[in-house]
Amino acid sequence: MGLMGRMNRMPDSVCVCVDGDFSGRLYHCYNSSPVKFYDIPDLFYILEKVMEEVDYPERKTKPRSFKKTNRREINLGINLDNKICEPVDLLANDGKLATFIVTVLTREYSNIQGSIYIKRTDVNESFNSDKELLELINKEISD
Repeated sequence: MGLMGRMNRMPDSVCVCVDGDFSGRLYHCYNSSPVKFYDIPDLFYILEKVMEEVDYPERKTKPRSFKKTNRREINLGINLDNKICEPVDLLANDGKLATFIVTVLTREYSNIQGSIYIKRTDVNESFNSDKELLELINKEISD
């Protein structure tokens, strides 16, 4: 079953398509329309919203934010009974610069921990903080 099987069991797995300067689209398994993000704080805000709406993984501490986003409070409309695809199916989407599947396993110490699958290199990397996730994304789009 390996990586893809584990990824498919995680309800919070998302596909991040980076189109330019840390902006792009985020896809999840409960809606066929992408959610656009405009910068890194916006991306992390949307990731947090997905985790809140699927209620996985459980938050261990109160969240913090580095910067207020200009985005109004959003509701992604996730209905757990209306899953339209499996996370591995999200890889059909492509970003102009890079495409990732991000799976968050835990939310501890006001950070997220999990894994990121990098489509271009077919590599899966673990991350232990928001900063490490950002570094992995930055490294991929800078190459």
